[in-house]
Amino acid sequence: MWRLFKLIFFGLIVAFIVLAITGYKIGDKTVTEHAKEFLSKSDTKEGIKDIRQMVGEAIKAVGEEISDDVNDKERQELDKLVRDELKKLKEPSEPQKETPVTNKNKEKEGYTGF
Repeated sequence: MWRLFKLIFFGLIVAFIVLAITGYKIGDKTVTEHAKEFLSKSDTKEGIKDIRQMVGEAIKAVGEEISDDVNDKERQELDKLVRDELKKLKEPSEPQKETPVTNKNKEKEGYTGF
């Protein structure tokens, strides 16, 4: 049942996108004009604001739950690991020796010159 619901939902989204791109008119207005009109209503704006607040609170609550699971020792180990990795990136690595290209080296490597 859930798969059917997802299929229908994504099918409607794809249909909306196709109709919006092609500029299909419904009742002398394009699909995008209908969407703009719907989204500009104050009730819709309040509903979207409420949903954003609920989602933000849920994300904050989950973040607090996760941070409670990490103890101070683990946090210090992670900080040390990050610092060590950043130091490795800042330190210059040893330059690699490049062999000069000479005719002898070209012959050894089988260089034909194209």
